[in-house]
Amino acid sequence: MEDLRDYLPGPADFPAVDYWEVRLEAEAQTTVKVKNGEVEAIARQEFPRGNVRVLARGGWGFSSFNRFEEVRDHVGRAVDFARSVGGGDAGVVPLASQEAELRARYDQHPDEVPLAKKLEVARSYDELLRAHAAVATAEVLYEDTVRDKVFANSEGSVIRAEEVVARGAVIATGKTDGVPETHSESYRYRAGFEAFEALGETIPVMLAELEEQLAAVDARGGTYNVVINPKIAGVFAHEAFGHTSEADHFYRDPQLSEVMRLGRTMGSEAITIVDDAMLDPKLAGFLEYDDEGVPGSRTVLLDRGILTGHLHSRTTAAHMDGELTGNARALNASFPPLVRMTTTLIEPGEATEEDLLRELGEGLLVKDSRGGSGGENFTFNARVGYLVENGKPTQPVKNFTLTGNLFTTLKNVVACSNRQEKYSTAGGCGRGDQFPLPVSFGSPHVLIKDALIGGK
Repeated sequence: MEDLRDYLPGPADFPAVDYWEVRLEAEAQTTVKVKNGEVEAIARQEFPRGNVRVLARGGWGFSSFNRFEEVRDHVGRAVDFARSVGGGDAGVVPLASQEAELRARYDQHPDEVPLAKKLEVARSYDELLRAHAAVATAEVLYEDTVRDKVFANSEGSVIRAEEVVARGAVIATGKTDGVPETHSESYRYRAGFEAFEALGETIPVMLAELEEQLAAVDARGGTYNVVINPKIAGVFAHEAFGHTSEADHFYRDPQLSEVMRLGRTMGSEAITIVDDAMLDPKLAGFLEYDDEGVPGSRTVLLDRGILTGHLHSRTTAAHMDGELTGNARALNASFPPLVRMTTTLIEPGEATEEDLLRELGEGLLVKDSRGGSGGENFTFNARVGYLVENGKPTQPVKNFTLTGNLFTTLKNVVACSNRQEKYSTAGGCGRGDQFPLPVSFGSPHVLIKDALIGGK
């Protein structure tokens, strides 16, 4: 493999600018899709990408390309763009030069596994799904990505990183009275082919959960006290609270900046939320350096209900006099970085799940999310739930949403259980046209009072 550092421009190529950075990456991706016994796709794609970003006269210029030898042409374009913006107040927090050579972590490098083997395992999962009496439609996705990346900037940083990312999913659809019900298990890990081989272990549990969905009845809408499980609670932490904490949403808006003022009480003492780029090197949200060359970190965003942190790029931190958090991320080198999450988590409490259900008494146990929208006012589609009577789950229910106001819901958190679960699914985070950015999330079970449930 060629060394991308050989293409990097030097300081002499950037006349009279305040700051510059270059990102180059070479990516190769293999995809296999099987549906209902038929191979739908087998593909191998290669993507050379790069960009130059320049700060001059308080304005940013950005130019991307897909031929590494053209990098110096795009230096000139980015410089011209920045100067044409001019007169702005953009800046960056200074950072000592960073030098690193990062290696991928895996057991089986995907390039060393024959395509026939990848297809064989995908077919076996498809057969296992279709053998179940409740399954009408089965789908299997396999994907591996191998990426070589280089970052350099005017402060002397040079960071080279090898990435190996594994992504896969098994999807099963059954029907009740002609109405389809779909369930899936998926992953996106910084790992090799071993992740796809392990996916098969989740299929029996997934099929049992599909049967649970098929047997459920429609939920009645209303106000409930609820216990939400770690998967939907983690989605809440990411979609409703995490995006609100991204500083480029509010750093130029005085009204929103006041809403997100550090030290403000935003939730009950029972809830703490963090974004942790360094938590687990296997997770999709693991990040040793962001796309501005800033080391990844753990940021406590909400500490026992008090707002204590924001997620920053070097620009938002400079504007707000904030601390660098390492959250400037781009989908790939064709895009400029935005402030994005890594691994966003609700921290565990002291109670057991059983304690929460006993305290709940009567209400609803909500399990898993099937998408929705976040922000100050959120709506999440739940996969399934259970009515809870006398602290015990009883009737399974489906076709309902968990809806509410972020700040009201944070203050209505009663308790969190002592066991946190983490998820790194095949999807990702979408913002603008940069989707799907790899992220992870997690949570314990969370007890919330007066939650609005949308249903029949």
